Amino acid sequence: MTTSKHIFIPNPDDSGTDGDSSSDTDNSESELPDEDNSESEIHVPNVSYRSVFESYTEKQKLLEPNHTFSWCEGEKVYSVDLKDQLLLPDSVKQKISSMSHVELFEIFFSEEIKNYITQASEENDLKLSSKELNTFIGILLLSSYNIRKNQREYWETDPLENCSAVSSAMTRDRFSEIKSKIKYSKPTDKNDNDKAWKVRHILELFRTKIKQFGYFSTALSIDEMMVRFFDRYRIKLWALCGANGYIFNVDIYCGKNDTSIGINLSACPLGSRVVLQMVNPLLHSFSKRKLSDYHVYFDNYFTTPDLVVHLNKCGLRSTGTVRKDRVKQKHDFEKKAPRGTNKASYDRNSGMNLISVVDSKEVSILSTAADVTPLEPMERYSRTAKKRSKLEFPCAFS
Repeated sequence: MTTSKHIFIPNPDDSGTDGDSSSDTDNSESELPDEDNSESEIHVPNVSYRSVFESYTEKQKLLEPNHTFSWCEGEKVYSVDLKDQLLLPDSVKQKISSMSHVELFEIFFSEEIKNYITQASEENDLKLSSKELNTFIGILLLSSYNIRKNQREYWETDPLENCSAVSSAMTRDRFSEIKSKIKYSKPTDKNDNDKAWKVRHILELFRTKIKQFGYFSTALSIDEMMVRFFDRYRIKLWALCGANGYIFNVDIYCGKNDTSIGINLSACPLGSRVVLQMVNPLLHSFSKRKLSDYHVYFDNYFTTPDLVVHLNKCGLRSTGTVRKDRVKQKHDFEKKAPRGTNKASYDRNSGMNLISVVDSKEVSILSTAADVTPLEPMERYSRTAKKRSKLEFPCAFS
């Protein structure tokens, strides 16, 4: 695949915001006197996500521009079971367990994808049978762990250097021809507004396949993945995954101003747009009652108070580490506070907890699903004792 000029290689120092990260907290975070409101009910408007989605505009900089933060000392207590649940029916589990490795691979790399590749390649004067494509893919997979100094070595005549599994399956000249002419797109796929158009169609086919089992994991995580591209470059992907690593949604990062993201929120922080892009099918698929079974995690690249409040209003609970400059509410610790020391505040208007703890450095979490109590033991290395020991941390961290 030779599409380097069409893929934007992102700056690894880019933050999850478009510009100054402090802009994420300009939506009227106000300080109120401390009062014990931790058990108060949080009323979430009964509005479908479809109507919310259709009301997004290009000019809005915040997802919840009218939300007023009312910070109180203490925690909002949640009784949510955050244990990951596997929602696959037993019949599906048994069917998957009985499949061979090749059958499992072809659930996702389907005949539909293969047929599209052979058709696109034929338009590039490469006649490629389905059997040859399977062999070609097999050689690529084998060469990813049976690594040689160069491609030619798989077809060496010297029996000590030759790889018979490769040389007996396909000639070197035919492999080289396929490698130079294979295509993953057709001329009709061209889209000047999409930098990833050369792989867009088969990516959409793949996304259809990974969604065929539904959202069967209730603990979900959003993060980036880096894919090797030639020797020096990487392509950044965004992904929504289950706790076991299964991918439920994936897309290619094509720059901060990418219009193919499918969310009409170009003025919002990039991190918020990515999260909404990844959970968009989930939010459209379930009612708020069913969404309460799910819980999504992300790191401080994505987390802002505005995003966490918005997801909660849409019915989806979330937890994420957060950068200090994105929250106006501050937790101050003594300089030599012992590891495990924690403080908590909650927003009375949304029920969102802000929990900070002293670890190797101060770490803060925003959550609409987890709280402080009960404290739970977590292993940490003690420099004074020179061994790992258990310290009690807020349950939001565990």
